Formats: sequence, C-alpha cells, structure tokens
Amino acid sequence: MPKRRPVRRPRLLAAGLALGVAALALVAPPASARTAALPDPATPTFGVPRVVDPIHVYGEPDIAVNPKTGAIHASGPQGTGTQRSIWNISVDNGDSYRIVQNLPVSTYPTAAVPTKSAIALGGGDTDIVFDRAGKAYFTDLAALLCFSSTNTADDGATTAPANPRACPTEAATDDRQWMGVFDPIPGDQTVSAYTGSKPLVYMSWNGGSHKVASSTDGLDYSHLAGAAAGSLSAYPVVDQHTGDFLVPVSGSGGRTRLAVGVPNASGDLTFHYNNMPLGTTRGTLFPILTQDTARNLYMVYIKEGSAPTQWQAWYTWAPPGDDNEWKDWSTPVQISAPPANVNVFPWAKAGGPGILNVAWYGTEATLDDLGTAGPSARAGQAWNLFFNQVTSANSSAPVSHQVVASPHPMHYNDICLQGTGCITGQGNRNMADFFMVTLGSDGRARIVYDDTSNALVQGVQDTAADHQGAALVTVVTQNTGINSWTGETLSPTETTQPVNGTSDPGGDALFKPLGGTNVPSADIKDLRLSIAGGNIVITATTAGGLLSDAAKAGGVPFAELVVRWQRGNTLYHAAVEMPAGAPAAGALFFAGQTKSVDLCSVSGCKPNYLVYNAPPQLDTSRVNGSINTTVPGQTTYNITVPLSAVSKVGDASSLYEEVMAFVTVSPVSYAKPQDNALAFADEVPLQIEGTRTFNFKTGAEAAPDVPEAALVTLLPMLGLLVLGAGYALRRRDRLA
Repeated sequence: MPKRRPVRRPRLLAAGLALGVAALALVAPPASARTAALPDPATPTFGVPRVVDPIHVYGEPDIAVNPKTGAIHASGPQGTGTQRSIWNISVDNGDSYRIVQNLPVSTYPTAAVPTKSAIALGGGDTDIVFDRAGKAYFTDLAALLCFSSTNTADDGATTAPANPRACPTEAATDDRQWMGVFDPIPGDQTVSAYTGSKPLVYMSWNGGSHKVASSTDGLDYSHLAGAAAGSLSAYPVVDQHTGDFLVPVSGSGGRTRLAVGVPNASGDLTFHYNNMPLGTTRGTLFPILTQDTARNLYMVYIKEGSAPTQWQAWYTWAPPGDDNEWKDWSTPVQISAPPANVNVFPWAKAGGPGILNVAWYGTEATLDDLGTAGPSARAGQAWNLFFNQVTSANSSAPVSHQVVASPHPMHYNDICLQGTGCITGQGNRNMADFFMVTLGSDGRARIVYDDTSNALVQGVQDTAADHQGAALVTVVTQNTGINSWTGETLSPTETTQPVNGTSDPGGDALFKPLGGTNVPSADIKDLRLSIAGGNIVITATTAGGLLSDAAKAGGVPFAELVVRWQRGNTLYHAAVEMPAGAPAAGALFFAGQTKSVDLCSVSGCKPNYLVYNAPPQLDTSRVNGSINTTVPGQTTYNITVPLSAVSKVGDASSLYEEVMAFVTVSPVSYAKPQDNALAFADEVPLQIEGTRTFNFKTGAEAAPDVPEAALVTLLPMLGLLVLGAGYALRRRDRLA
C-alpha cells in the first residue's frame, strides 16, 4: 500500500499564526515599538458623558461628591422667573441621576407641591458642600434678596424642611453665594481658635462687600460672621488646619488680594489681606481658589488685558508658610494653549501636592476671528470643553496635560458675559456664568458642564429674547491619566467606542425617585440597539409588569419608557407610552426629534425643559412596536424605528452619542404638547429610572457591551486560541 503523503495547509497555518500574533499585538506590542505606539499615560482621557437630567435643563451647574458614600450631587437654577432650582443625585457612581423631591412620601408633584430642591423661593444660584460625615448642605438664591437652604444626610432620600430666609437681617441685595465647611479631621491638630460645635458651615456672597454668614445646622444663616473689603465674587476655601476663611477680593488698581478671615472662638471672622502678584487681576467673572492636600493655595482665572494673553487661563500659587499665611505667590503661569485660543469660565480643583485640575470652555477661533466682541461675537465659533491636569503645579516647572474633554463641541456662537445685563445686550446666557470640576475619592476628575449643541429653542428661530441651545446638564468622568490624590496611573473603566447596548442594576426604579419604593414595571434591566432592514431596532427589558402598572404606582395617568440620543447636533428619541391600567394593546410606540419648552427670567427666555413629543405633534411619528411578557420576571419592549424617522437633512453622522433609556411617570400624555403653563408649574414627567449612556454606530453593527478591563483579558486569550488552532492544524498535518 503506498505511503500517504502529508496534507499541507500552509495558507491556513500562516493565517492562524498571523491572526494569533495580531490579536496578541493589540494588547502587547513589541518592546521596541511600545514607546512610540502607546500614548503618554499621564495624558487624561474621558469616558462617555452622562446625562444628568433628561427632563430639566439649567445653566451654571455645580457638582460635589459625597466623601462617605461616593454619591454625586449636581444642581443649578432654572431661573428667577420660575423660582425653582434643580438638585440631581446619582447613587450609582454617576451612571444615572434622580431629582431631589423634598417630599416626605411618594407623592407626585403638583402645581401646589412642585418638584423643587427646596420648597421655598429660589431659582437664582445654587451651591452644595459636604461635611466629613457625608451630609450635604444646599442653598438657593431667591430674586437677589435672600437665600433658601436645606440639607440631606442620606443623599436625597430625606431632606430637612427648607428655610425660606437663610440670610442675615443685615443683608440687602444679595448675589452669587458660595459655601465652605470647617470640619477638620481629628488628626489635623487644628490651631483654629474656634471652640464651637462642628461642622461649622460658612456661606459667602456679594452683598456690596464680600459678606460671610455662619451656621451650625446648615439651615440658619442669620448670623453675619464677617465681611471682607471688596465686592469681588469668588470661590472660597476654608483651611482646615487654621479654620481661616480664604477668598480672593479686588484691591486698588484692579489688583487681586487674598482676604484671610481669622475666626475667633465663636467662628466670627476678622479679615486681613495679602497681596497677589502684580498683573494678577480678578479676571472675567469668577476667580477660583482651591487647595491641595499640602495646603498650597492656587488661584485660577481668565486674564483680562490685551492680546495675546487676553482670554487665556492662568494660575498663581502660594505655600502656607511657617506662619500659616499665604504671602509668597508665584509668577502667574498660563495653562491654556492652542487650539484653546479664546477661553471663558475656568474652574479648578486641586488634589495631592502639586496636582491641579482645571476645566474651561474654549474655541479655536482667534481674537482676529472674533473681533472686539471676543466671546460675545456671533461668528459661528465652536466651543469645546477643555481640561488641563497640571502636575508639579507647586513648582517653577509645572507640566501641562491639556486635552479636549467633550466628544463634540458643546456650544456654538456667542457666550454672553454680562450677567443679568445679557437681556439688554441680547446675548446668549443659556449656560449662565460657570460650571465645575471636582474630584471623588477615586482621584478621577468629574466635570459637570452644559451641552447646548442641540440648538433647541421653542419656536423656529433664535431671537433676541429667546436663544438657541437647551443647556443639557452633562457629567464627563476621567477615564485615564493620573489619580489626582496619589499621582498613580489610572486604569480605564469604560470604552468610548460604539457598543450595542448596556445592562442596568436591578431595584433602582424608585418612586419617589430617591428614597422611595421600587417599581418593578419601571425597572430597566437591559437595553440593546441594532440595525435591520433600514430600521433601528430597540429592545428594552424591564423587571416585569407593564408601564401601565408604573403609572398606577405613581398615581398619574401615564408612564413612558424613552430612549434618547444625540446624532450630529440633533436630539432624537424613541419611546413607548401606556395609560394607567391599560393592557399591552393600549401601548403607543413613537419616535422623533426632541423639543424644548422655554420659560423666561431676568436674562431673557431660554429652554427649561426637554420634551419627547408623540404624534400628532410635529417631527414625530408612530412606529411599530411589541411587548413580550412570556418570560417570567421580565417584560421586553421592542421598538422598530425607520431610520428616516430619526434623521433629517444634514445628518451625515452615523454615530449615536450618549444613548440612554429612562422611565417617567407623567400627568399628561406625551401626545399632548407640554405647554408653558404646565412647565411653569413643573407639572411635567418625573424620571424614576435611568441607565448609563453609551455610543452606538449605525454604519456597522456595534460591538457587544464588554467592559474595557475585560477586553484586556479577552484579547490575549483570543490570540492564544488562534495560535493554538494554528498549531493544531500543523500537528494534524503531520499525523495525516
């Protein structure tokens, strides 16, 4: 019998080996190539932005992280015209947020008891600070006359009864309050003269001078603790070692000084002043003071003056000194660089020694492009969210790591800097006057900002009194770079690449939204998107029951499951709505463009609410859908949306950004216009559930939702498997 010749498969073997090596190379490039192939590990990157509130929009958002629980708090004013401010809290590491209702029981908001952060006058300015125990203190400005206050020790599950007059009797015209807490750790061995109870909460504001009130309960601010000369509104620091209240104030000749308020046994402050370097001016709007863990002070500001330094971000710093004073201020350092050519609204948060995080809005447009109007020019300029993680900031050789933190431009055209005077100048003040960056215990920078790229306005055009751009409150979290507390390299927590969906934790669909009872029929478990036959197919799974059950739980006529996203500069949605008690056959499936309801305040009119219209309203249409309840313990909603229903002329992008699902209970059907009267009374949909955001791409099937940490494990395994397959083929050939 003739000997069998071996079967040769050189092409298969070569292909197997090549695929295996390529898969391994994705995570382990050759040593000779690693330096060139990998980015600087100290360069920050950011994850997918999270939508804080898909219903309420507001300018000048603030952010704070509970040091005990890690819950993330954000708030901001809806305007003096509404007398309402919004307070949102995330208890799932920033993946989704709920609104603080200030209601003792699960009661749906009405015109008499609206969804408000504090049941009191407000809507002007807000601020939030924490003590070491994790208690949050909240204040709201009411019509430039006084403040309201409340607090929560359980991240919004319960709130203290609001104080509608949280201001000293000496107060006259009040504006832009900031807060600070004196609550030193026991090991600090503080040298403060203060002997009263702790925490001691300070609230400062611009009331003709820089006035400071104090409170031991975070509600009663009727005691005036002191006043610093100079009317500059600036963000303060309370030094925990000395108890000193520190704030930049304006001095003679426009020069900035550090006001040092030294407390007595009662916490009352006596101020003295340390000069800052010549050329350090108050800048535009708010200079920001922040302190690192070595007690170095940093002041960040936008420099006034002439080109080329005008509209640039700068900082100066000073150590505490042996006398616990901050006198030796550094020469100012510019920390903004092209493509950030014109810049506004800086905010800063220091971490460990010499680590300074700064965020601001900047544009590639130059002063030559914008002219003398600067940021207020209507020249079609695009604004991005910039971030610089400065290391060795407490030295003469700081190192900048400037990046763009937003995935797309977050604003277009003018940014008005005239405050309440913007209505006279007919400028766009939809984002108001600032935004914030902060740090959690994980050392990652979290930036809350306004995304107005949607160009929404109630009506058909931008007018002098009603400007385009709903201020969608958004938080972006640092994904890589360095830990701001330790200086160590951060591991990524997520991918920004398109995926096909996300899962969601169970038991988090609550009514009321914080501290309420779980509503399984509103509890989203999973959300998936795919493309089939010219349609976008959405599959959302809940924990069982129907949306009509969620409406009954909320005591309202309707409940909705909404999926929202941004494509290009347009917001879209697809949804299902059910009346209370209705069977599955009573569901309405629809999709279309998201709209806004605009309300008016001291700076003109602006979008205050996002609305997810259903037919017969314009730019919406009925779509096909089905409900599957055959699997015990879950309900699946399938929504099939023609791509033509969620696109418009000029929608060239195939990327769906910041996709998320949420559930609302509503007093009015989405098929009826959410008119201005209902919005003014805040009788609007109430979000009780929400998922994290992700990106999805329509051009090709998106990848499964796999955590980035898992990819680091899976890719080498894939490489080994393919190499193994190649080896098996080779061995089989030899045995054949």
